[in-house]
Amino acid sequence: MKNNPRGRKAKVTNERVQRQEGFLYFIDKSGYVARTKMNRRGRMSRRR
Repeated sequence: MKNNPRGRKAKVTNERVQRQEGFLYFIDKSGYVARTKMNRRGRMSRRR
């Protein structure tokens, strides 16, 4: 949006996703909602 001043934000869909803790959700190249496991290695070592 910053590089394209004519771009507009728009809602893509109304679908609901059952989210699970520890996963990052994003829209992949095909336009589907995808998920990947979050990298929490650094954060876990600081808690101990």
